[in-house]
Amino acid sequence: MDPYLEGPTHWSDFHHEFVGALRARINDILPEPYAARLGEYVVLEIDLQRAGPRFDLVKPLPSSDYLVYVWRSILPAVTDLYPWTVRDRFPVIKVPLKSPDPDVTLDLSIPFSSAFDRGRYDRFLKREELPSPPAFPAADMEWVLERHRQRS
Repeated sequence: MDPYLEGPTHWSDFHHEFVGALRARINDILPEPYAARLGEYVVLEIDLQRAGPRFDLVKPLPSSDYLVYVWRSILPAVTDLYPWTVRDRFPVIKVPLKSPDPDVTLDLSIPFSSAFDRGRYDRFLKREELPSPPAFPAADMEWVLERHRQRS
């Protein structure tokens, strides 16, 4: 995740771009007769912002900057969690299908990269500034700043 996208200037636009790219990628990997549609069944929640509340679950949430929740319709109380930090690559997750069909595997870095490239965010993100709050721990902040120095 690029923490410079989390600020109010870019988040809304990126969110819409990412949702479209995510749906397109899921449709690319879904077998017949499945199709991903917006606003129908929600099985994924992808938390790409460090600020704000997270879902309350029975089990404690892992410590992470970002988190994916996957619900299975046959076991709605059970949630698969995929945590990652700013230093990690996006996770590869399993998307559940109806029984007896097996889950499909979704690499979240693919729709993220597609949305980032299509939105041309690299042209206007102000990486010379600090990312939007909340602040990262010092070691992670230094890593973020160094990574963006290398990109420039």
